[in-house]
Order: sequence, then C-alpha cells, then structure tokens
Amino acid sequence: MDSQPATRRASLVAAWLAVVGIVVGFALLLSGCATSGEGYRPLTGLSAASGRTVRQQLNESDSRVVQVHWRQDPWFVRRQTLPADAEPSRHPVDIEVDWLRERLASLYLEDEDAGPARGGVLGLRPAWGGGNRDLPGDALFEPEELDRIVAPLVLALAAAEAGEEVAFAIGTIRGGWRYVGPTTMTSGVMFVADGQVNLLLGDVHESYEGSARNSGLMQAFRVPDRQTATSLSAPLASTRADVDSRRTDWLRFPLPDTSSRSD
Repeated sequence: MDSQPATRRASLVAAWLAVVGIVVGFALLLSGCATSGEGYRPLTGLSAASGRTVRQQLNESDSRVVQVHWRQDPWFVRRQTLPADAEPSRHPVDIEVDWLRERLASLYLEDEDAGPARGGVLGLRPAWGGGNRDLPGDALFEPEELDRIVAPLVLALAAAEAGEEVAFAIGTIRGGWRYVGPTTMTSGVMFVADGQVNLLLGDVHESYEGSARNSGLMQAFRVPDRQTATSLSAPLASTRADVDSRRTDWLRFPLPDTSSRSD
C-alpha cells in the first residue's frame, strides 16, 4: 500500500532533477557564450519598458578592441585590430577636424524622389529637426551626430597603428519631428590606405529602439565586410567631387598632402 506514495516521491525527485539539469545546462551555455566572445553587454543609462538595463548583443569585432576614444552608450568611437583578411593600414595619420567633417557632411543616400528638406512628416523636415537642407537626398550623418564623433575619429586616426582600424557607431532621431521621430543608428570603420581615408559602412539608418525597449535586448552592430558589400536601401553619394566610391558601402577621401605620419 505504500508503493504509490513512494512512486510519487520518486517521480517528483526525478522531475526536480530534470529541472535542475535544464537550469544548469542553460547557465553553462550562457557561460560558454561569454567565454567565446559572444553574448551581451549592459548599456549604461538605457532602460527597457520593464525597467531593466538594455543589453546589446556582442559581435566579432568586440573581441578586437584596442582603445575606446569616446563612448555614450550605445554609441562609440574606438580603435580595434584589423580583421584577419585586411591589408595593413597607413597609420597614424594627422587630419583636421574641419577637413573630415566637411567630407562626412557631404554624404547622402541617393533617391530620385528626394530633394532639399526631404524627410519628416509628409516629406517636410522642420527647421529645428536637424538635417542638411542642401543635400539632394537623406544625409548619412545628421549635424548632431557629427558633433559627437568627428573629433574622436580624428584623435583615433592619429593614434592608430598599421594593424588597426577605427570603428564607430552613432545614432539620432531621423525622419520625424524633433524628439518624436524614430532613432536610427549608423556604424562602420575608417582606415587609411593608398593615400585615402576609407569609410566602410555596416549599419546605415537602422532602426533599433522599438526592439530594445520592448525586449531589453539590442542587436549587435553589423561588422563591415571588406569582401562583401553591405546591402543599402539606396546608393551612397557625395556633393564633393573628390569623394570616390569604391563600392556602394565604401567611400574614399584623398588625404591632404601633409597629413600622413606612417612613414
């Protein structure tokens, strides 16, 4: 008569052990991901709808970081070692902040339907909404983005070595009224080769805010690939004649004659 309670206890113990095994296995899996360089990192000052700190998925380049020159989570400018298939860079290099800003400010996404002041509500961008009204398409970088990243990019290029590149990620409200429109991100790498500053893009105006706030998880920044082009919604172009397009996601700016220190 005591066999049924004993059997029930044995079943409960087996079920409990199974649950413990699942929990331990999941913990080991997370530990393995963290050890291998995959996983997530907390973003300071960013909270999800639940109130928990938003975490961002790591990518391959996070394991190559040499020095962070500027960070305001989730945005950054940093030096990192080159990917395995990359030729050595011609670093360090000295360039002026205004020189780099002028070239980055000239970049836009081509769109045959675009015109000055395009974007925002009903195609109108208010004067206080940012943007460059002189560009024939959507600006790659808004003025407030350039305010934050140009000086750190110049410092990083001046400190970089031949085996390094400079990576960045930046974002702002785009395509809507100030403080109301969606926040999008743009990321990429910069390096010097063949007498030119190379800009290779990963993310271009990618939306992230909704998923980060709802799930508490933010996708990893896309790592630019020197062998395969990133698919963009529209080709990149520049209002400057001296900006060369090597690929749809890869632009080059000839250096001033007195800029290089790599020799």
